[in-house]
Amino acid sequence: MELSATKEIRVKTAKTILATGILLLLTLCSSFSSVMADKTYVIENTGEFATIETNRTRGAMGSLSDDAPLQERKIAIEIVTDKPDTFAPPAFFALSHALFGLGHNDEAVFWFYAGQLRARYDANRCADVSARSAVTALAQQHGAEINQYAFTNLPKLQTIVAQVIEFDRKTPHNYDNRWINLHGLNATMAGMGDEKAAKAPLSLPKEQWAQIAEKTRVDYVAGFEIALKELKARENAPVRK
Repeated sequence: MELSATKEIRVKTAKTILATGILLLLTLCSSFSSVMADKTYVIENTGEFATIETNRTRGAMGSLSDDAPLQERKIAIEIVTDKPDTFAPPAFFALSHALFGLGHNDEAVFWFYAGQLRARYDANRCADVSARSAVTALAQQHGAEINQYAFTNLPKLQTIVAQVIEFDRKTPHNYDNRWINLHGLNATMAGMGDEKAAKAPLSLPKEQWAQIAEKTRVDYVAGFEIALKELKARENAPVRK
């Protein structure tokens, strides 16, 4: 996972430039560079995009990475788990990875799914639909090892998911939910001078957020139950000779 403030993206056509917003996934960056022909273009976040606060989450992600010293990782784990309401979902994915690497597998599963649920909520209240692909990218980056372990014990996983739902319902979202907008096309186009993208709303109206949050939880549980049902059906299917 990249933590630098800039990202170099090689593009050759205008159509490819429109896709660069998707390539911003997981960077939580304040600007990035793109290369066309022999020239490098640095695109800075402007307007409201420039006010999006990601420093706390980026700092935690750096301290939770494999490159950080062990003691620094342990301290970061304590900080994030002590005040989880103040960190955006990407920090939860990094936390999950760090915990799994230290052998705290069940805790890693909890924070992975907590991050996934909260990221989905932020995606669902984000007005830029293109930014929502960040959720899939985060899950794909960290999900393989977590899911492989989690689905070896389905009753335990059911308990953990129930705990995640309760945690999410009780824990405030005291972080900048607009982090996800930095991964959308509007942020890219606004940085390139597109006035329409710059003036576009970043989030859906706040009065809808409570309803969106609850629907996100309901849909999350429903999707999990479907996946669980399919897994159990496979386990109980007769073995072909």
